[in-house]
Amino acid sequence: MAVTLSAFARNLNVETAFTVLAVARTLKSRGKDVVELEIGDSPFESTASAKAAGERAIRENQSHYCPSPGLPLFREAAAKFVSAEFGIPARAENVVVGPGAKIFEQFFCEAFLNPGDGVL
Repeated sequence: MAVTLSAFARNLNVETAFTVLAVARTLKSRGKDVVELEIGDSPFESTASAKAAGERAIRENQSHYCPSPGLPLFREAAAKFVSAEFGIPARAENVVVGPGAKIFEQFFCEAFLNPGDGVL
């Protein structure tokens, strides 16, 4: 029996960030000074304090998934930062944390767009 892919799956394409990555690496191979930030993978080494914090978290068995909206202490710190920096009365319960922008782009589309809508 032949497998029939959905219209969505048939229209999937290469992530554009990887196209940009290929261009960046080509430029680097030609001697250009390029800092690669196109796929969210920092070209910089982790700081000693970040490494130590990671090691401490592992020793303390903090190696499981956190709550879906993010760690409560981090959400509280983010709310305080937004309030102080931008004058917005943010509260931790209104802060959601994610592993990058892409998931929030998806959430936005799912929450506000309908078939046929366009986004610039």
